[in-house]
Amino acid sequence: PYLDAVEMQPIPDETARTTALRNAELDVVLDVPTKDIPVVSKLEGIETVSVQGTFWEYVGLNCSQPPFDSLEARRAVAWAVDRGVLNQLVKLGRATVLDGGPIPPNHWAYADLHLYQQNVEKARALLEEAGIEKGTKISLKVGSSFPYQVAAAQVVKQHLEGVGFRVELRALESSVFFEDLANQEFQMTLVGWVGFVDPDEWTYNLFHSVGKYNQQAYSNPEVDRLLEEGRRTLEREERRKIYTEIQRIVATEAPMVFLYVNDQVSSFLSDVRGFVVHPTASTIWLRETWLARE
Repeated sequence: PYLDAVEMQPIPDETARTTALRNAELDVVLDVPTKDIPVVSKLEGIETVSVQGTFWEYVGLNCSQPPFDSLEARRAVAWAVDRGVLNQLVKLGRATVLDGGPIPPNHWAYADLHLYQQNVEKARALLEEAGIEKGTKISLKVGSSFPYQVAAAQVVKQHLEGVGFRVELRALESSVFFEDLANQEFQMTLVGWVGFVDPDEWTYNLFHSVGKYNQQAYSNPEVDRLLEEGRRTLEREERRKIYTEIQRIVATEAPMVFLYVNDQVSSFLSDVRGFVVHPTASTIWLRETWLARE
């Protein structure tokens, strides 16, 4: 590498992180908060680069607990949510809506499905078909450490109450929140996942019956078979077909209601050269980075 050393400095507070960059106390901020992008982008002496990322967010539905042990109830949620409105209100229009599977358009395994746009009447009809009475109470859990997800959960709550649910929104401290997810102690949650590189990383552990992070208790033998086949198959076009079908089935059965994939946005001082903003937020490009200063 060109650099003699790199100091990684965690700054949990988003405002403090942006202020430190503005004051040239940092050279690079790897992850710029959405709310700060319009401000940081206009600062002199700072470059801001945005690429479509791999961190996506979703509403998780516990398939082992009523009412979401019902396929109709889960699909009702998928039809009730207006992803475009969520993107505008919470992400300032900077995310990419996911109305099919979880893999985004910048990935070779993207499935061009477009299964869902908000349809309140269809959502209400599905709830009636499932025998779920208007005013049925459901709990929506979210991590309080993620204000953008709390904001998204508030919008989702409004959408679901518009089709007949009564939603209790619970913002929990992170350790409690993730413990509840791991123990499947939730009806509905709003959270995110990072997909990284291979389509297996986006799917197997989440949707296989024995997947390590299958917190939704989702199980479909055909999906299990396809996920295992995807791990054995080497030819890309064959794998594309496999993962397209996986995404189609999963989106249709809706153990998760996919919302959007976020941009990866980094800012750095203008004399930082050679740094590439990568969709996975990888810092591998620091080995090519150099500073145009004495």
